Amino acid sequence: MSLILCFLLSTYLTAVEAATPGDPSSSGDYQGNDDAIHTGISYDLLDTFRLISQYAAATYCPDNNDSNDTLLTCPTGNCPLVEAAGAVTLSEFEDTPHFDDTGYIAVDDSNKMIVLAIRGSISKQNWQADWDMVRVDINFCDGCHVHRGFKNSWGEIERAVMDNMRRAAELHPDYRIVVTGHSLGGAVATLAAGALRKVDDHFKAATELYTFGSPRVGNDNAANWLSDQSHLSWRITNEDDLVPRLPPRAFGYHHTLPEYWIPRNGDDPNPGEIQWAALEDSSWGNEGEVTPKRSAHHHYFGNISACSGDSDD
Repeated sequence: MSLILCFLLSTYLTAVEAATPGDPSSSGDYQGNDDAIHTGISYDLLDTFRLISQYAAATYCPDNNDSNDTLLTCPTGNCPLVEAAGAVTLSEFEDTPHFDDTGYIAVDDSNKMIVLAIRGSISKQNWQADWDMVRVDINFCDGCHVHRGFKNSWGEIERAVMDNMRRAAELHPDYRIVVTGHSLGGAVATLAAGALRKVDDHFKAATELYTFGSPRVGNDNAANWLSDQSHLSWRITNEDDLVPRLPPRAFGYHHTLPEYWIPRNGDDPNPGEIQWAALEDSSWGNEGEVTPKRSAHHHYFGNISACSGDSDD
C-alpha cells in the first residue's frame, strides 16, 4: 500500500511542477480575458522566455544580419542557448533603405522552430521611426490604427519576410513559428505576427509571439484585435523599463495583452516572482512603476542589446 501511495504522490507532484498555477501555457486556452493578477510561471515557460530572448539578442550582432545560411552567434556571449541549438539563418536583412530594418529568419532543428527576429533601435532611421507616432489605418480590422513609424518599418520588409516564412513553413510544416524582437523590434514583430496569423489556419495556429520591452503599437481596436487573434502571445516587461510606457496612453495608444512583468532581477528572474495579467489602463506591472528608467530596458534574461555596445546605464 505504501508503494502505491508513494507512486500517487510522486505523480501528483510532477503534475503540479509541470503546470504551475498562473501559467497560461499549462491550460492552452488562455484568451486574454482574465482580469486577475497572477504570480508565478512554470520553469518550462521561464526557459522558453530565456531561449527566445537570446534570439532577440542575436539580432544586435552584425554577423547575423549580413549573409544567409550561417550559424547564429553572439561574440558578446549573450546567446549561448541559440549557439548550442546550431540555428542557421534562412534569410538575413539589414540597413533597409528608409527604416534600417535589421534581423533574420532562422531554422532551429534542435527545438523545431522557425524564428523571425527583428532588431531594436540603434540608428538614426530607427529613432525616426520610433518618434513617428501618428496613428494610421492598417488592414487588420475596422477601426484598427497603428503607429505610422512601426507600420512603415514592417512594410519595408513585409513582402520578403512573408515569402521566406511561407517557404520555411513548407520545408518544416511541423515546426513552431516564433516571432520575436526587443524594443522597436518587438513592436514590428507584433505587426508581423498579426500579418502571419492572417495567412492561413496553419500560421494562425502555429505562430507564437514573444516581445521584450515593446512599446505600444496601436489604438484600442488594434490592441484588442491583436490580443484576441491568438493566445500564443507573451509581452514581457522588466521592472521600470521606460519604453513600454511609450507612446503615451494620452496619445490614444494601448498595449496588447497579456503582460508578463519581471518585478526584479531582469537578468535572471525567479519564475515564482514573475507576474502576469490581462489588465490594460491599470496601475499594475510596468505601468505601476513610479519612476520609469532606461537602464531596465537592456536587461531581459541578460543584456539583450549587448552586441550593439549599449551600456547598462
